[in-house]
Amino acid sequence: MLISLLFLVAQSAAPQAGRAADAAPAAGDPTIVVEGTAKTDAQIRTEAKTFVRAVAAAPDTSDQLARWNEAICPKVIGALPDEEKPILERIREVAKDAGIKLSKRKHCDPNILVAFTSDPSGVVREVFEKQPHRARSIPVAARSDLISGAYPVRWWYDLKLEGRYGEAPIGDNPALLNALDTTRGSVSMGKFAQSENQAGNVADYSSSLIGTKSRQSIGAATIVIDVNRVKKLSHDALASYVAMVALAPLKLPPKPVPTPTITNLFRETPDDRAEDLTEWDRAYLAALYKVAANRSADNQRSSMTATIARHMRGDQ
Repeated sequence: MLISLLFLVAQSAAPQAGRAADAAPAAGDPTIVVEGTAKTDAQIRTEAKTFVRAVAAAPDTSDQLARWNEAICPKVIGALPDEEKPILERIREVAKDAGIKLSKRKHCDPNILVAFTSDPSGVVREVFEKQPHRARSIPVAARSDLISGAYPVRWWYDLKLEGRYGEAPIGDNPALLNALDTTRGSVSMGKFAQSENQAGNVADYSSSLIGTKSRQSIGAATIVIDVNRVKKLSHDALASYVAMVALAPLKLPPKPVPTPTITNLFRETPDDRAEDLTEWDRAYLAALYKVAANRSADNQRSSMTATIARHMRGDQ
C-alpha cells in the first residue's frame, strides 16, 4: 500500500503558491471550401503502430504490457484545492470510460499517488534514501535519471506478477508483494521493475499456442509533479496528462509522435501537442484494456494497433 509513502512524500511535497436553425447566407458572403485528402487504411495503421510503440512501456523483466486489474484509488497531496479536484475527477472519469474498476470504499487505501512539490528531485531522493529497498531493482542509470532528470512530471510503477486470472504465483512468497508495501516492495521508473520476491511459478494446467500463464498487473503508480515547471499549464491539461500516465503505463519521457496526443503536452513546439485527451489517447486506453492480458508484448502491441486503427477509421 502507499500509506507509508504518503507520509514520507507529504513531508517534502509543497503546495503551490500561488442546434440552432440554419440561416441563409447573406448576399455577397464568400463561400468557404475546405479541401483535404483522407488517410488510407495503411497510413492510419502505420500511425497507430508508431503511437503504440512510442509510448507503451513494457517491463524490462517481462515480455508483457502491464495494466490495472484491481480497483484504483487515487490520492493527491501537496496541491491546492483547485488543482486537486480536477486531477481526481479526471482520473476517475477516464478510468470509467476505459472500463477500469474504481474503489467503492469511501476511505480506500490509495494505490495512485500524485504529489505536487517544488523539489521533485529531493522528494524522490528522500524516498530512496529512507526506504532503499524501493530502488534496489532499478538500474543505477535509471535511478539517477528519475532523481535528477529535468522532468515537469516524473513517475514510476510497481508491478505484480499474477496468473492469467489473477492467481498468486507459487513460491517462497505466494502472497506476492502488495503495491509499495514498505517492508517488501520494489519499484522502478516508467519502465517498471519486478519486485524481488515475484519469481514464483504460476499453477496453470491449460495450454495455449499464443497465450501465457501469467499477466502483469500494476500494483501502484507514483507521480511527482514539479510545481515550478507546470505553472503555465491549465489545471485541466495537467489533469488529463496525469490521468493518462496513471492509467496507461508510459515510457518516461514519452517519445514525441506525429499524432495529436496528450503525451506531447511538454513538447517544445506546438505541433501535435494537445491539452486534453484526444481520440488517439482514448482509443489507446480502450485498446490497452481490451487486449488479452496473458499475451506477449508483441502480440499485445499488434492487437492494440489493429484496435486503434479500426477506431480511428470509425469502424467501431
